[in-house]
Amino acid sequence: MKRTLGPLFTLLIAVALTVTACGDDSKPKGFLGVQRGNNMSLTVYEVTLKDAVYYGETKDGVATYYKVRPSDPEKKLAVASITLRNDKSTRLVMNVDDKSYRLLDKAGAEYLSVDPFKNRELSPSVPNNEGLYTWVWGQFDIQKEFGVTGWALFEVPKDLKPTQLRWDTVETIFVRFEE
Repeated sequence: MKRTLGPLFTLLIAVALTVTACGDDSKPKGFLGVQRGNNMSLTVYEVTLKDAVYYGETKDGVATYYKVRPSDPEKKLAVASITLRNDKSTRLVMNVDDKSYRLLDKAGAEYLSVDPFKNRELSPSVPNNEGLYTWVWGQFDIQKEFGVTGWALFEVPKDLKPTQLRWDTVETIFVRFEE
């Protein structure tokens, strides 16, 4: 009986983390724009400025929480809720890293993505008013008519007013935000 509880317990933890990831601060609240490329489309739902963001990882049924903060106290973290969809190719294989996407402002200044797995610290818990984020980062193999939804992370000035998100993996797609 104990052998069947192990995988069940792991599944329950994964479901709990997935449900937690849909917390108030981590679910899309709006719609900023969508753009199609030759093979895929990119939708940006919102961009929010934060002092810190949290996420969790589960290994062997044990959850560990992490906190990411700006490296410069004079800056903020911008989290962008995105969906990347494979519209035409039989299969898209890609590696999403710090060169895959960037956030731009009205003046054309570009803010590169931040690696949430590198710039992090352990967090004993997650504040009640914070949700957990799931990152669009790493290796992806996306079949036709499927997609990936998650968050992109940037370090930006405190007063940033983003105007577009630029995707640069597989193909270049600019999503200009509706005003």
